[in-house]
Amino acid sequence: MQATDSGDLDERLGEYRAQAVARRQARIRSNVAAAACLLDVVAVGLIAGQVHGPVRQAVGLAFCLIVPGWAVIGQFRLHNAALEAGLTVAVSLAAGAAALGSVFPGLAHHLVLVSLTGLGILTIVNMFGIGES
Repeated sequence: MQATDSGDLDERLGEYRAQAVARRQARIRSNVAAAACLLDVVAVGLIAGQVHGPVRQAVGLAFCLIVPGWAVIGQFRLHNAALEAGLTVAVSLAAGAAALGSVFPGLAHHLVLVSLTGLGILTIVNMFGIGES
């Protein structure tokens, strides 16, 4: 057996941890990209099939919450999945508020309130989901 010093072992362990984090981040990005593609295909199918109702609204909402934020935040390649997810939702809420402000000019001066309302709704929906599980 070859004897190694503590510094060499710590360096190799640090490299292994960095590789594990990089693999996990790549897996998360791949899963989010696959979810966005799946939502896109489902949304197009619902539109083509002229399906209306809560299913189409839920798919549209999920698509609108994931895609805009992911397109912006995904480019930064952050090393913290929770931070990346939080920023994705924040950017998506801001984009949604801006879109509502352009559709309804009366809301244009209250974009922060619209964003906070959206965040509150997401929080309530998430709490119901946690309660169900």
